[in-house]
Amino acid sequence: MPFVPGFRRASPHFFRYFGGSNHVILSRQAVRYVAFDPHARKLRRWLRWSGIPDESLFQSVLLNSPLASQVINDDRRAIYWEPGAPSPRTLTMEDLPRLREARADGKLFARKFDVSVDADVIAALEDDLHS
Repeated sequence: MPFVPGFRRASPHFFRYFGGSNHVILSRQAVRYVAFDPHARKLRRWLRWSGIPDESLFQSVLLNSPLASQVINDDRRAIYWEPGAPSPRTLTMEDLPRLREARADGKLFARKFDVSVDADVIAALEDDLHS
């Protein structure tokens, strides 16, 4: 369980903690559950003081809900990491074939791009959308 330094508390008995990406795609039903369900509200209050609430809120709330069987572990993002790197690799024209393949596999988003490193990859992806 992530923690905030200097703030101790026992793990809750009323839910199981889950974590994951802070990028999520939610159905209308899931949004309504997270926003309005009384049990979800209780979990949100508890997670407010966790160490990384943006990487645990949706996972913990939804995987402890009646919607748990509908959760799919796929954020639909193409993100590529170099071994041991603290952040994703900056995408360039070299990555264009892999990005096109990711799009064909249902990836809706990619990161990270930097126009000062390679603006051509962004232009190529935009051209793909218009062709």
